[in-house]
Amino acid sequence: MIEEDVQDAVAKILAFGVHLLDHVDPTEKLSHVAFAAAVLDSGYRAWRTRSEHNRSRNSITMTGSFRDDTPRVTLSPPHRSRASFRQQHQEIATDIVVLLRRQLTQ
Repeated sequence: MIEEDVQDAVAKILAFGVHLLDHVDPTEKLSHVAFAAAVLDSGYRAWRTRSEHNRSRNSITMTGSFRDDTPRVTLSPPHRSRASFRQQHQEIATDIVVLLRRQLTQ
C-alpha cells in the first residue's frame, strides 16, 4: 500500500462527505460528525511511501500479520463540529492516515 495513495483516497472521501452533508442537510441540523476508518482485507501487506517504493520496486518488507480482525481507527475525540470538518477535512484525512499506518505496521 502506498501511503500517498491512501492519503489521497481518504481526502477525497472526506471532501465528498463535506459536499454530501451540505446537500442532504442544508440547514445544518447535524452539528457534529464522527470519524472511523478501516482497511478491509489488509491481511499481510506492505505499507510504504511512494519514494520508498520508487527506490526499491522489486523488494518489500512485509509488516503486520494475517489477522482475523480488521484494523479500525478513530480520532480522539472521535467527533468534530461540522464547521471544523468543513474547514479541516484535509488535516482530518492526514490524522486518519497516520493512525491507519500505525495500525497496519505494528
